[in-house]
Amino acid sequence: MGFIYFSAIHSMQEPLERDLTTYAYIAHSMLEGQQLYSDLWDHKPPGIYLAFAAAEWIWGYGQHSLAYLWIVMVILSTFLVFRIAEQVADLRTALASVVIWTLTSNSMYLQANHPNTELFLNVFTLLAILALVYSGQRLALKLQLAGWAMALATVFKPIAVFVLAAMLLYQWTRSPLGDWQRKLREALLMFYPVFAVWMIIVTYYLISGIYNDFIDNVFAYNRLYAGNSLVNFWKFINNPKYLFHKSLLGIWVPLLLSYTWLLLGSRGPATSMPHRFFVIITLGILFEVGSIGRSHSHYYQTLIPIVALNASLFFRWLWLQENLKRGWRWVLTSGLALVCLLTLGFQEFIFFRTDAVEISKNKYGDEFVSVRDLGLAVAEITGPDDQIYYWGSESGVYYYSQRQAASGIFNNLSLVNESYPAVHDLRLRLVEDLEANPPRVLIWNTLEGNPKRHHLSAFIEQQYRQIAQQDQYAIYQRLSDPDGTHE
Repeated sequence: MGFIYFSAIHSMQEPLERDLTTYAYIAHSMLEGQQLYSDLWDHKPPGIYLAFAAAEWIWGYGQHSLAYLWIVMVILSTFLVFRIAEQVADLRTALASVVIWTLTSNSMYLQANHPNTELFLNVFTLLAILALVYSGQRLALKLQLAGWAMALATVFKPIAVFVLAAMLLYQWTRSPLGDWQRKLREALLMFYPVFAVWMIIVTYYLISGIYNDFIDNVFAYNRLYAGNSLVNFWKFINNPKYLFHKSLLGIWVPLLLSYTWLLLGSRGPATSMPHRFFVIITLGILFEVGSIGRSHSHYYQTLIPIVALNASLFFRWLWLQENLKRGWRWVLTSGLALVCLLTLGFQEFIFFRTDAVEISKNKYGDEFVSVRDLGLAVAEITGPDDQIYYWGSESGVYYYSQRQAASGIFNNLSLVNESYPAVHDLRLRLVEDLEANPPRVLIWNTLEGNPKRHHLSAFIEQQYRQIAQQDQYAIYQRLSDPDGTHE
């Protein structure tokens, strides 16, 4: 736990990437009374915003609350990894899994040292796995607990349903091939929580009067963003760039050990769960990763817990090989364990030797360092009650300046996608928002196009003058004071 705490503290001041600042900014705005999807445009399900809102409510608005949220979720994951390994194997395997998990949980390669959505997917997936492997419970209860855990995971990312499908597939392998009544009953027990959770969400947005906004943001836009999951996965398994992603270099030794056990583990000492359980669950998580059709490094974080479990089971499998002499078993097991610890330890050595700004640069380049500096510069030329607007997708401008956006369409992701059916309505809404309440400062990312050839050009020319240029960001100031007098 101390390692996890100091890991979070070490990188607490790291300039954050756009997803994290978006969640934090939306959560802050929600706590101030704005409504998700109607007042605030974004395309993720509500789970991540609620988690960030809870973190801010407990710890306040700032990066420290994200660090504490990460600590809590990683410690919870550590406990779950331990309990799962202990249930399926023994105490030594559980301790090995915890060591591997801990040394990979903050991987810079996987961008895993902050609370992105994958961190929450991991917690709920581990809860579901623990429910299935836990001894002494009735099968119906175990299936329902797994279903509820994964239903909550879908509130963060709906693709979690693929892992639940893998869990159901494993359960079906345990029943007679032609017993369709039993298979249907098991499917209902595992999947009714998903329908129940989403019916609650849909009912809430129906009652709130923003059902159309919710459907448009979360489903219509995401269909354009992600495409067809089956097609995406086919491309995933046929493209080495996706299947052997560069982000996996940070965990390459436990990953190889994990895959080795999946290939060979059926020919060795048994665990309390059949070997095929781990094969199917791992395939389900790989399908979850590949179904998005993109290869962002943080997507691969969902592999970390299952890799830790599989790798620890590999060490147990190797140690208990009866066809090897004890001396050879000791040499091979301890040698591979040492290689695993040294490679993971070296990654941690690099992590703790690298300051927070350099960690961000190593992961993303200079982009988010520049955005943080821009946000701090905007804070210096505006007051706490002033509103601003940024043309681009970098929500860090709002987060680091701690200024409110003049429109709920605070990034341009939905505004630059011509195939998005709502794009024209959103552009009109943005113009109306800005004209009704002109922001004190307007920032334009020149990499996103020339402001003079844009639908906002007339608004900018009539009411703003450029006062600065910081990197690729042109900073404009309103011509009049908040009280309406000209400067």
